[in-house]
Amino acid sequence: MKFKQSIVLVSILALGSVGFARGVASDVDKAAKDTGRVTEKAAKETGRGVKDGAKGVDKATKDTGRATEKTAKATGHVVKDGAKGANVVAKDTARGTEKGIDETSHLVKKGAEDVGHGVKEGTEKTVGALK
Repeated sequence: MKFKQSIVLVSILALGSVGFARGVASDVDKAAKDTGRVTEKAAKETGRGVKDGAKGVDKATKDTGRATEKTAKATGHVVKDGAKGANVVAKDTARGTEKGIDETSHLVKKGAEDVGHGVKEGTEKTVGALK
């Protein structure tokens, strides 16, 4: 009788182990499927994030290009305006120099004439004194 009870007990334990093993296998299978679904969802989200990031980089690149172009145009205008300003300054300087030369020339001529008159007067006085 003890032997029969032992066999029954071993049979029950064996069937329980098989059932438990099937339950574990079922749980492992379910966990694997759940992991696959979560991984697939994460991959899709990552793909969307990468796609959105690429759109952001593309937009930033275009915005940077536009800003660079605008800055280059503004710099060109400033350089052009600066060149105009330099041209005006150069013309004004030339006019001022020309005016200064004319005035200096006039003063030199007047000074030469005054010296000439002084020499002439001195010569006449010297001649008058020698006579």
